[in-house]
Amino acid sequence: MEFMKPKAARVMPPMMSEYRHSVNIICEESVQYHIVSHLCAALRREGISVFVDSCGSQETKPFSVEQNQAVTDGARVSVVVISNKAESYGPWVVKFLKAIKRRRNSDHAVVPVFYGVDPLTQVYGWSHGRLEAEKLTSHQSRISSNRILTDSELVEEVVRDVYEKLNIAERVGIYSRLLEIENMLYEQPMGIQSIGIWGMPGIGKTTLAKAVFDHMSTDYDACCFIEHFDEAFHKEGLHRLFQERIGVLLKKELGIKNSYIMTPSLYRDKLCHKRILIVLDDVHDSLAAESLLRKFDWFGPGSLIIITSTDKQVFSFCQINQIYKVQGLNWHEALQLFSQNAFGKNVPEQNDRELSVKVIDYVNGNPLALSIYGQELKGKKSGMEAAFLELKKCPPQLIQDALKNAYIALDDNEKNIFLDIACFFRGENVNYVVQMLEGCRYFPRVGIDVLVDKCLVTISENTVQTNDLIRDICQEIFIGEIESCTRMWEFNNIRCLLEDDELEASGGSRETPNCDLVAEDIESILMDTSNMKFDVKHDAFKNMLSLRFLKIYNSSGSKDVLGLKTPKGLDSLPCELRLLHWENYPLQTLPQRFDFEHLIDLRMPYSHLQRFGARAKNVKMLKRIMLCHSKELVECDILRYAQNIELVDLQGCTRLQTFPDTSELQHLRVVNLSGCTEIKSIRGSPPNIEELHLQGTRIRELPISNVVQSPKAKLDRKKLLNLLENFQDVDHIDLEIVTNLAKVASDNQDFSKLVLLNMKDCSQLRSLPDMVHLESLQVLLLSGCSDLEEINGFPRNLRKLYLGGIAIREVPQLPQSLEFLNAHY
Repeated sequence: MEFMKPKAARVMPPMMSEYRHSVNIICEESVQYHIVSHLCAALRREGISVFVDSCGSQETKPFSVEQNQAVTDGARVSVVVISNKAESYGPWVVKFLKAIKRRRNSDHAVVPVFYGVDPLTQVYGWSHGRLEAEKLTSHQSRISSNRILTDSELVEEVVRDVYEKLNIAERVGIYSRLLEIENMLYEQPMGIQSIGIWGMPGIGKTTLAKAVFDHMSTDYDACCFIEHFDEAFHKEGLHRLFQERIGVLLKKELGIKNSYIMTPSLYRDKLCHKRILIVLDDVHDSLAAESLLRKFDWFGPGSLIIITSTDKQVFSFCQINQIYKVQGLNWHEALQLFSQNAFGKNVPEQNDRELSVKVIDYVNGNPLALSIYGQELKGKKSGMEAAFLELKKCPPQLIQDALKNAYIALDDNEKNIFLDIACFFRGENVNYVVQMLEGCRYFPRVGIDVLVDKCLVTISENTVQTNDLIRDICQEIFIGEIESCTRMWEFNNIRCLLEDDELEASGGSRETPNCDLVAEDIESILMDTSNMKFDVKHDAFKNMLSLRFLKIYNSSGSKDVLGLKTPKGLDSLPCELRLLHWENYPLQTLPQRFDFEHLIDLRMPYSHLQRFGARAKNVKMLKRIMLCHSKELVECDILRYAQNIELVDLQGCTRLQTFPDTSELQHLRVVNLSGCTEIKSIRGSPPNIEELHLQGTRIRELPISNVVQSPKAKLDRKKLLNLLENFQDVDHIDLEIVTNLAKVASDNQDFSKLVLLNMKDCSQLRSLPDMVHLESLQVLLLSGCSDLEEINGFPRNLRKLYLGGIAIREVPQLPQSLEFLNAHY
């Protein structure tokens, strides 16, 4: 039988001499010295007193409800172990459960443990149905459980459950994290051990550190927990902090009077044989922490140093290599913690569940926020929903303070990057965010790394993320810090700036703005027009000389909304714009005085634009053009000048008849012309294109050579590669030869980097050339090409092929790499 890892014998210090909590265990005699003995030992290791009431037959040792009730007056949890020999005491256990229910002490919890019996069947009054009815969480041994569960794992499960029931609203979800830290320490070599506890503000670092401290303090000769380390260090100083925190403990351990002055050498001699546990909590000043840690070299083998911080770089500076990142509570833990604070129970009533889920999703498992929001909403039964909305607008000060310290520690570059991410770029690709912020002359590669290390943003699946709570707190801090607004997201503030006062405005009365509005200072505008609309004055952007990001969008998803109207037109747009995102743009052209010099990203879906780019020649910064579903667009010649363009999305531009030659655009990787029903041909192939979407166009052929690269072209390509590989061994290189070889090699690489080709529903397409040389192509969609009768060859590395509904009678040899084939109809 497997049991928990052995630990060093614990000697209770005076502060721990009395148990903080007590637990009552009810069991049958046959398991008292078996599974129950290990359960008792594990509970006592956590500083929990245990009273065991075992019973045999009713005649020899009957179970006493009265006696047990007396015991549970001082206990908050009763563990009932149901074994396969429970026929004599099973009915009494049921009586005990009923007695507990009759008591006024509703905090008393019952934990059923099924050892060798199946709770799915009726067992002396205990059944799965009864457990659900009583809202009891049970634990089952491997004999009765579908999953493999050893005795040691069963003990660990029960102890975790009991531990968290004894620490209601204090340490929900802590026990499992405590065990993870303990396991990390077991893997460290002997000597002075160390571990860093890292996480965002309010995530529970201090609570976890205290739990580890309480859990392990009996293993050490002396223990010290320095809360708010930075504050204590700067208030007391290095020498005094060491003397009064560490020195006092050591003197007490050695039996030396506190007035006795110890020299550094005496400290070193005495400490080198002592196992010391030190916790430095909430460290931001890594230099201060490192200066104190130098003295910890005097500690004896087996000592443990724990540091908690929101800044990952602190651990690196202090040479702490093993870091435990504290994650948010899981859904069930978060529900329990919020419910305890808001409703005084572990599980909310059904009619409170919807709001509970909203709060949990909003705070993303942050324990501090869950507790505070629960306390703020407590007792507001009828107006709880409205109160929650108010709290989102202005988060409680305690939560703001937790984040503000981390924000204040940022430099100006990092603050600007953080604010732009929180307001504009949540969920965006990290490379795109870097590109946009570099265009604003920031240093985002370093800045984003700092924000990740400080737990203010995260990188998940190559996207930049920050949760709603952090965004709202960030905006609240930002408003309180700055006299005039540089970033704007409040609808009424934006309306005050843009609305034409001379025209009758729709959408309700105007409210007083929340901050001083100075057009020259505004750097970004984020406006959702899904619920409100108004008329924009013709010179609305005239004085916004610093505006970098403009995003006007509709969050409802409905494309029937007209959005903002500009009855007098628009004189200008700011020349400093890096992002121009305006859904349902109402005019047929962009303002004549708009300069594209700094523009990186142009997104104007569902616009009324007709011709685009005739005057736009200074577009060297432009990377993306997205004019999808602009149904009046007939011409897009801006591509003639946008030499650094990477993505073109003209999907659904049903009046667009031509698409310019893009063969010179070295950076173009994605082209989407799907739904452009008037497009009949495309000219040239961008050398680095990876995705080409032509679904529903009237295209008749692709500009792909029917002939595989000639032997001469292959030979020239090989010569070029050999020349470049042996560059260091060549004394002189003829640049003209290299240029000619490169040109020949590139001219014979039609779509050589193409990964996805979408030609679905191209009803005019009749044949496709041999594509065997398209070695990068992995996905080919030809479904719905009803007139397609001839395919001369498939790419040799193709993985997915869609041929549904085409007119072909004979399919060429399929490549061996193919993983998915759709040939319906």
